[in-house]
Amino acid sequence: MFFSAVKNLSSTPDATVVYQTGSELHRAQSVQSAGDFNDDGYEDLVITNSLNGFGILALFAGGHYIRTSPVWLLEGTPR
Repeated sequence: MFFSAVKNLSSTPDATVVYQTGSELHRAQSVQSAGDFNDDGYEDLVITNSLNGFGILALFAGGHYIRTSPVWLLEGTPR
């Protein structure tokens, strides 16, 4: 994640989001606001990633700190 304005964007991210599903670690490819998905007064995050060519969508509940494991996970599977 980059915390600066676009015109001052560094080539090095300010933070990298890494999360775990089962025994696998994933690095986020996209991080977006989910608004207040669970209506608790805190902004939540949606993180997407690609796993073996199939997508992962993970919802992280906000709070004083972002939780380290998703509260909801959707993984694409081959047909």
